[in-house]
Amino acid sequence: MRKLETLRQLERIRIRISGDIHDDIGAGLTRIALTSDLVSRQLEKNNPLKSRISNVANSARDLSQSLKEVVWSVKPEYDQLDSMVNYFKGYCGEFFENAELTFSFHTNGEIPSIPVSPEIRRNLFLILKEASNNAVKHSGATKIETRVTFSRGNFTMEITDNGCGILEENKSEKMNSSGLKNMQRRVAAIGFHLEMTINQPSGVRIVVSGPISENTTLG
Repeated sequence: MRKLETLRQLERIRIRISGDIHDDIGAGLTRIALTSDLVSRQLEKNNPLKSRISNVANSARDLSQSLKEVVWSVKPEYDQLDSMVNYFKGYCGEFFENAELTFSFHTNGEIPSIPVSPEIRRNLFLILKEASNNAVKHSGATKIETRVTFSRGNFTMEITDNGCGILEENKSEKMNSSGLKNMQRRVAAIGFHLEMTINQPSGVRIVVSGPISENTTLG
């Protein structure tokens, strides 16, 4: 009973924190962005302050998006595997919408509604975000595919692109880059495994896998 009450208290705290972030900080950043846009439109085109104010607006929007991701990661209502995968799919749809490439998101049938901890959700999302960003900015890919599978308590997320790939002699250097080091640190934090495969003659495949027990409790 004490453990159950502790879990309920933690859930109430998470709900309050996520609400405070959304209502206070998020609303404040939205006001900054809107006010900056208004001031920028009122300035003459050749005014040197115009671009600086536009940068303020863009920075506020970027921070607002980051806050939305933080709120998602702590809200108890999203502590389910199917909800997490749906969020990933929606994120990919928005992220790649304006990119000059085609993308697809697949699952191996219906993803179960089982508990998954905020720590696992947060780290898996940031890995997806990093891999997607790298594929768009550095690979020159025209096609990116994300595939999520869950079978017998094992979760796998695979991101594959058809970009320029990585030369074998440069693989060690790339694996030690800050982005991939962050991925390795995140999978280690949640007991998962990271594998990167060079798809010659082109493309890179990143696979993240690990256990999510169907009997897990969030406590």
